Amino acid sequence: MDRYNSEWVAAGLRRPGSVGRVSFPGGWKRVSAPFLHAGDDHFTLFLAELTKVRVSTGEGDTVRKALENVSKVLDPDLPEIPGYADAPRPMRRLAALHREMSRLLGDKTYFLSYRDSAKVCNELAHQSAHTITLALTRIGVIEIVRKCKASLNSKDAAEFRYLLSQSGNGEAEIAA
Repeated sequence: MDRYNSEWVAAGLRRPGSVGRVSFPGGWKRVSAPFLHAGDDHFTLFLAELTKVRVSTGEGDTVRKALENVSKVLDPDLPEIPGYADAPRPMRRLAALHREMSRLLGDKTYFLSYRDSAKVCNELAHQSAHTITLALTRIGVIEIVRKCKASLNSKDAAEFRYLLSQSGNGEAEIAA
């Protein structure tokens, strides 16, 4: 067990209770032993699989917070869609969600599923959120950095970048 704890520290990961890194449960090897293949380096396999994680721990809280913040935005304060003065409310709400995700994460790229996107409006289905997202991409409000794998019940998240200014009403000046 000490070998794995020291490897965690060497790999820059945290022990349980440390701040800012992934924790490693102490008794995993003993509990998992009946299911592990003898001779495999399970710690290395774990680290390799960890690199495949597409949504960081805590980003679900960011989505929840963004949805909460956008729910408080009055319709006149929703972002304007460049070149589409009379854009429908769901499109403007979805643009506001992307703006808020970008703001909360410091203008970095962010992950957002279409099912989560649909929560921005009561009348919006995830399929409609997907269609609106494609339109927002074409208009230049957002960029799809990485698409998610589409399937019937997919809960995967695509990676996005918000392209408009954070200031004001989402005017068309491109953020640096």
